[in-house]
Amino acid sequence: MSRPGSSRRSSRGHRRRESCADGKGEEPKSSSPVPSPGSWNVDRGRSRVRRPSNPFSEDNLRRRGYHSLLSSFGKVFHVERRWKLIREMGSGAYGVVISAADEISGETVAIKLVTRVFEKIQLAKRALREITLLRHFANHENITGLIDVDAISPDFNEIYIFMEPMEADLHQIIKSGQHLTNEHVQYFLYQILRGMKYVHSASVIHRDLKPGNLLVNADCELKICDFGLSRGFDARPDEYASQLTEYVATRWYRAPEIMLAFRRYNTAIDVWSIGCILAELLLGKPLFKGKDYVDQLNKVLDVLGTPDESVIRKVGSDKAQAYVRSLPFKKAVPLRKILPTADPQALDLLSKMLAFDPSDRITVPEALEHPWLTSYHDISDEPDCPQKFERWREIERLNTLEEFREALWNEIEDYRKEVRGIDTHSPDQLFRIPSIGGTRGGESPPQPSQATLPAVPPDVLMPTASVDENKTFVSSPEVILEREGLSRRLEAAKAEIERRPSMSPDLLRRHAEVRHIILLCLHRSTSHPLWRGMSVRNLLNWNLHLRLGRWSFPPKGTLYQHDHGQDLP
Repeated sequence: MSRPGSSRRSSRGHRRRESCADGKGEEPKSSSPVPSPGSWNVDRGRSRVRRPSNPFSEDNLRRRGYHSLLSSFGKVFHVERRWKLIREMGSGAYGVVISAADEISGETVAIKLVTRVFEKIQLAKRALREITLLRHFANHENITGLIDVDAISPDFNEIYIFMEPMEADLHQIIKSGQHLTNEHVQYFLYQILRGMKYVHSASVIHRDLKPGNLLVNADCELKICDFGLSRGFDARPDEYASQLTEYVATRWYRAPEIMLAFRRYNTAIDVWSIGCILAELLLGKPLFKGKDYVDQLNKVLDVLGTPDESVIRKVGSDKAQAYVRSLPFKKAVPLRKILPTADPQALDLLSKMLAFDPSDRITVPEALEHPWLTSYHDISDEPDCPQKFERWREIERLNTLEEFREALWNEIEDYRKEVRGIDTHSPDQLFRIPSIGGTRGGESPPQPSQATLPAVPPDVLMPTASVDENKTFVSSPEVILEREGLSRRLEAAKAEIERRPSMSPDLLRRHAEVRHIILLCLHRSTSHPLWRGMSVRNLLNWNLHLRLGRWSFPPKGTLYQHDHGQDLP
């Protein structure tokens, strides 16, 4: 017996199928998430359209040799598997920085995760400026070195910037309250000026100098970082002059010409910021600690006094001119009253840096020649940048987020090819040795040649055969280590060295074999993306130190820092 209503449902379904079959009707849509039998053909057709996979899924990350690191700041870092989290170093409005170690090479780096890159054009511009300028200023001792840049996919929204690791920043040093001697302050200031001379000589204004953007190590080495607000400039008026914005520099280090909207500003705004940093080093706290825009200007006028009428007329805004004129006349306060224990020569330099009128302000090269810095000043060791930074115009012409996305992706790919030394056109050439930060902006990278390689002794033959480009090379470090026996040979040789006071003939032979394998790895990498086991630079340094009879590596000039190693006799 059929159930009541079953015939009605059957005839209704029959009519619906007929209607769909002759093309005069449509399949009714169901709100149920589970597909009904009548809609199977439609759903099956939809299933053929493949949705783009999530590049951050664990399967996709694993397939590409990446994994996820979770920092205590709540940010997830998607980086190559070889990188392991050491500690969190800091966080800001647009990024998080961690310290990470390479499990294979032992290299330690700082990884800066820049988030929200394409939330708005200004953030994309910051990211592009930082990468291009770090590339341009490569190899200067007082500018943070760029090691690598990465992004997961072309439709990325975050960037990973790999930089030289530093132990702290100047803000942390000042905030800790530890006593800084006159010599400490001199040395810090000298390094800031030395780095900024290089920056200014490339026609670039940093525009965000502050203690938090000055990284330091325990040996007082200082490096300037964070070029996201920097931009190039031209001495002559141009179409971009009116685009110089007042929304640069952290408020306490912001020059008067920015606050009062002078018609143009230049490198003098960086000198003002350096003066504020010098005052903070001497005072132990910020000199001009304004609560807001107006209060900041008042704090400056309280110390420097009311500016002359000739200076007020340079102010670009009539309202700002009227405001300054409306304030009661203020006398300048001698810096000796604010900093009674400071060196008089330091105060003289500070007064020249904090001149209200930018045209009266000392320049960076002039500051380096000041008597207070005589003990450090050496013009032969204070280089100018060999190339002007011309790409700022190209960056300023970008108008849409898609243009910035394409420019950033191209920049990342270009830099990775440069820093990993891949030369696909000439398989017979060895990779060049990439120094930290790559090449100076505008310079051609040094061409690799046999003359640049360590000399090879008679017992180790340098492979000279051309690489077969049709041969498939495996990029997995585990496979390469297994294939060449490098790991086993190194461990055996090292154990032998540590066990015996002198080298046996067998150890000498094994020592030569290891070097031969290293050179073989170098040669095989010429027409193939460098395997993740080790950089060419490390391989060459390792080869050189093996040749010199050492298993220990110097702390600088190489990414290997095995201080516990024992020298070979």
